This record gives sequence, structure tokens and C-alpha cells, in this order.
Amino acid sequence: MIQLCCILFLTLNTSCMAQKDELIDTKWVYDFDGCQDYWKFKEQNKYEFYSCETGDTTYGSYALDGNTLKIHQIKGAYDKEFSEKSRHRTPNIKFELEIKRNVIVFKGRWETDPEGNWVKSNFIFPEDYVFKKQ
Repeated sequence: MIQLCCILFLTLNTSCMAQKDELIDTKWVYDFDGCQDYWKFKEQNKYEFYSCETGDTTYGSYALDGNTLKIHQIKGAYDKEFSEKSRHRTPNIKFELEIKRNVIVFKGRWETDPEGNWVKSNFIFPEDYVFKKQ
């Protein structure tokens, strides 16, 4: 019985680790007429997101729970150029995405209200805003 529990634990633990490892060093791209937005997933649950439209890169952390990807946007490449309270700084936002086979789609977005509480945004992501694994 103890051996069976150990085998089950190792199997579950290994499968979860393998799933997380699959994101590390991957790039997921949305291509619109040659203009590409992309996610790059790195070690230690860090990510980089590039927006072709704005020319800005944002950084933050991610967590993977099954096929749900939770993103916490923390800073932008140009934040240092603006004062702490500037509206031009990258906002603190959370996203929920879903991984379906070799694509990532947005499911939700959360922002902070003036009191600092997380509130689900009414923002609607276009259905064709889909990122394909490279």
C-alpha cells in the first residue's frame, strides 16, 4: 500500500512538473499582417509579453493550473521613464488564459479599484486574438 501511494505521488508530481516545464523557453505568437504580439515564458515563472501595436514589452509572473494560465503583469520596459504615479506606467493587471492544444486564448482580465481590490474587468478580448505556439 505504501509503495502504491509513493508511485501515485511521484506520478502526479512528475506530471505537474512536466506540464510547467513545457512552457519554459516557449514563444506563443499572434500574427496580424506581419505585426506580431508574443508571450515568452521563462524560468522561475517569469514571462515577457511584447505588443507590436504599442511597441512595449511587459513583464510579470505566471502560474499554470491544468490548462488555465494565470498571468500577473507587473512592469513595462519604459516604466523607469515615468514618475511613480504617471498614467503612462504599466498598470498592475491580472489575466486568465486557457491553453488549448497549441494555442493560448484570453478568458478574463482583472484590475485594481481605487482601494486596491482586484475587480474583474468588462474588457472583451476579440475571438481571433489567439496565440499559436512557435
